[in-house]
Amino acid sequence: MKTTFKSLMMLSLFLTGSIAFANNPQSFLNVSATSGLNMRTVPGGQGQVIKTIPFGEQVMLVNDENELGYEERVDWIDGRWILIEHDGEIGYVFNGFLTDLPLPDEIDEFTCEDIDISYPLESWMKNNFTSQAAPDTIMGSTTVGVVQKFTEGHTFKEKDKQFQFEVLAELQGTEVMEVYQILLNMLSSKPEKVSFLNQSTFVEDEFGRIRKVKVDVDFPVYITRMPNQTVAVKVLTYKSGCTI
Repeated sequence: MKTTFKSLMMLSLFLTGSIAFANNPQSFLNVSATSGLNMRTVPGGQGQVIKTIPFGEQVMLVNDENELGYEERVDWIDGRWILIEHDGEIGYVFNGFLTDLPLPDEIDEFTCEDIDISYPLESWMKNNFTSQAAPDTIMGSTTVGVVQKFTEGHTFKEKDKQFQFEVLAELQGTEVMEVYQILLNMLSSKPEKVSFLNQSTFVEDEFGRIRKVKVDVDFPVYITRMPNQTVAVKVLTYKSGCTI
């Protein structure tokens, strides 16, 4: 009887997916959950696990309608249950751990076990997005700034002050926690990830959405949703006490 029920459930998912494929253009997303993302037979955490999709794998969107009618929060990440296809199998996943942003995979997009994300963030943007032109250099009385714009609408800025080096990435069409996961996956070791998670403070707006995250590590990170819906990532590096 259990086998029959499971077979009927999978047939239902297949038929639902077939209809959705016919009505929607193909859209692909990347799994950003470090430990992988569970695909389930029905929406919700109580659904039977079909399999765990590894980090970095691509899935195809079948139906992005909210099957439960409300959003859930998992580890400060808001999302809903959607229908996807992976390697010929169809099931439901929590979309808070999916992104259309590129995941870090080049060696210069990872830290050197010092939780300094400034250089990996710069490399990630330059490796994955298209520069509009040569960067602009801005000279001030006590600072030197560099601004690089990308055709996708993103911007990367560097500001070199006397005692502080600052990088600022401005990303379009994304969410605070989506960017948070990208940065988390730039950390090259488990101790770095644990420290990053433990030192994170999450700030909500009046609607209960995550508006800002502050990561109070040696090289502080601030992720903020701006009024124009741009997500800004600022990383500070302090020069005082540095040795060569």
